[in-house]
Amino acid sequence: MKDKKENFKIKICELEKKYGFKGMLHFTDYSNLKSIFKEKSLFSRGYCNNNKMNFKDVADKDVINH
Repeated sequence: MKDKKENFKIKICELEKKYGFKGMLHFTDYSNLKSIFKEKSLFSRGYCNNNKMNFKDVADKDVINH
């Protein structure tokens, strides 16, 4: 796990230097915040669906299907 975190930090630094990356944006429905804070993590839509996690999906269906 430590190696994954270190590799992630290295990639972020590379993106910052190369593209001026300042961080990711995440948009969610207010009702999802409680579980995000509880889990201390964001999960993909697929992960949530596969693990029967309850969440309000606010993504545009046309964008997802494209």
